[in-house]
Amino acid sequence: GNKPSYILVVKANALMVQNEEQRSINNIEKDLNKKIQKDILDTVKKGEELGTDVLNISEKSYRYYLKKWDLNMIKAFDVHSIKNIKVMIHIEQSENYKR
Repeated sequence: GNKPSYILVVKANALMVQNEEQRSINNIEKDLNKKIQKDILDTVKKGEELGTDVLNISEKSYRYYLKKWDLNMIKAFDVHSIKNIKVMIHIEQSENYKR
Protein backbone atom coordinates (compact mmCIF):
# COMPACT_ATOMS: atom_id res chain seq x y z
CA GLY A 1 0.00 0.00 0.00
CA ASN A 2 0.91 3.64 0.25
CA LYS A 3 3.70 4.67 2.57
CA PRO A 4 2.72 5.99 6.00
CA SER A 5 1.89 9.67 6.46
CA TYR A 6 2.02 11.65 9.67
CA ILE A 7 0.18 14.44 11.43
CA LEU A 8 2.38 16.00 14.09
CA VAL A 9 0.81 17.73 17.08
CA VAL A 10 2.93 19.84 19.42
CA LYS A 11 1.38 21.37 22.54
CA ALA A 12 3.27 23.40 25.12
CA ASN A 13 2.86 26.04 27.75
CA ALA A 14 5.26 28.98 27.88
CA LEU A 15 5.82 31.56 30.58
CA MET A 16 6.12 35.20 29.51
CA VAL A 17 8.77 36.94 31.59
CA GLN A 18 9.45 39.97 29.41
CA ASN A 19 7.57 41.77 26.64
CA GLU A 20 9.33 45.07 26.04
CA GLU A 21 7.54 45.67 22.75
CA GLN A 22 4.15 45.17 24.44
CA ARG A 23 3.08 42.72 21.72
CA SER A 24 -0.23 40.93 22.16
CA ILE A 25 -0.06 37.42 23.61
CA ASN A 26 -2.08 36.21 20.63
CA ASN A 27 0.48 37.53 18.10
CA ILE A 28 3.41 36.10 20.06
CA GLU A 29 1.69 32.69 20.20
CA LYS A 30 1.06 32.78 16.42
CA ASP A 31 4.70 33.69 15.74
CA LEU A 32 5.95 30.94 18.08
CA ASN A 33 3.65 28.40 16.42
CA LYS A 34 4.99 29.32 12.96
CA LYS A 35 8.62 29.28 14.14
CA ILE A 36 8.31 25.84 15.77
CA GLN A 37 6.50 24.47 12.71
CA LYS A 38 9.32 25.79 10.48
CA ASP A 39 12.01 24.39 12.81
CA ILE A 40 10.40 20.94 12.68
CA LEU A 41 10.21 21.03 8.86
CA ASP A 42 13.82 22.27 8.58
CA THR A 43 14.97 19.46 10.88
CA VAL A 44 13.10 16.84 8.83
CA LYS A 45 14.61 18.24 5.60
CA LYS A 46 18.11 18.15 7.12
CA GLY A 47 17.51 14.56 8.21
CA GLU A 48 16.40 13.73 4.69
CA GLU A 49 19.73 15.06 3.36
CA LEU A 50 21.51 12.83 5.89
CA GLY A 51 19.27 9.86 5.05
CA THR A 52 17.82 9.58 8.55
CA ASP A 53 14.64 10.33 10.50
CA VAL A 54 16.29 12.71 12.98
CA LEU A 55 13.15 13.23 15.10
CA ASN A 56 12.33 9.50 15.05
CA ILE A 57 8.83 10.24 13.73
CA SER A 58 8.52 6.93 11.85
CA GLU A 59 9.36 4.86 14.96
CA LYS A 60 5.67 4.24 15.81
CA SER A 61 5.00 2.93 12.30
CA TYR A 62 7.95 0.57 12.61
CA ARG A 63 6.96 -0.57 16.08
CA TYR A 64 3.21 -1.02 15.63
CA TYR A 65 2.42 -1.23 11.90
CA LEU A 66 5.13 -3.42 10.38
CA LYS A 67 2.38 -5.72 9.05
CA LYS A 68 0.71 -2.81 7.24
CA TRP A 69 3.89 -1.29 5.71
CA ASP A 70 7.14 -3.05 5.00
CA LEU A 71 10.41 -1.73 6.37
CA ASN A 72 11.38 -0.03 3.10
CA MET A 73 8.08 1.89 3.03
CA ILE A 74 8.59 3.05 6.62
CA LYS A 75 12.23 3.96 5.96
CA ALA A 76 11.13 6.02 2.95
CA PHE A 77 10.14 8.72 5.48
CA ASP A 78 10.72 12.22 4.12
CA VAL A 79 9.26 15.71 4.31
CA HIS A 80 6.37 14.60 2.06
CA SER A 81 5.38 12.00 4.67
CA ILE A 82 4.24 14.83 6.93
CA LYS A 83 0.69 15.82 6.08
CA ASN A 84 0.26 18.45 8.80
CA ILE A 85 2.09 20.00 11.71
CA LYS A 86 -0.18 21.52 14.32
CA VAL A 87 1.58 23.62 16.95
CA MET A 88 -0.35 25.02 19.90
CA ILE A 89 1.67 27.16 22.29
CA HIS A 90 -0.18 28.70 25.23
CA ILE A 91 1.54 31.65 26.90
CA GLU A 92 0.91 32.37 30.54
CA GLN A 93 1.91 35.74 31.93
CA SER A 94 4.29 35.75 34.85
CA GLU A 95 3.66 37.76 38.04
CA ASN A 96 6.39 40.24 37.09
CA TYR A 97 4.99 40.80 33.60
CA LYS A 98 3.15 44.09 34.32
CA ARG A 99 6.30 46.08 35.19
